[in-house]
Amino acid sequence: MQNESKLSLFIRDVCKGRTEEELQLAEENFKAYLLLVKEICNRMEVEGKEPIDFNKSD
Repeated sequence: MQNESKLSLFIRDVCKGRTEEELQLAEENFKAYLLLVKEICNRMEVEGKEPIDFNKSD
């Protein structure tokens, strides 16, 4: 998967100087976070709620 390799490269770039074990843990945690955000967005869509627009200024 191309997206997974991009994710790995991103995490390795952000975590320069870390051990391989730390990199793997960071990658696993970030993937879990992204899956949680996806789950929340899917639930909001099912419930008919508008997603939050973080780019919009009030």
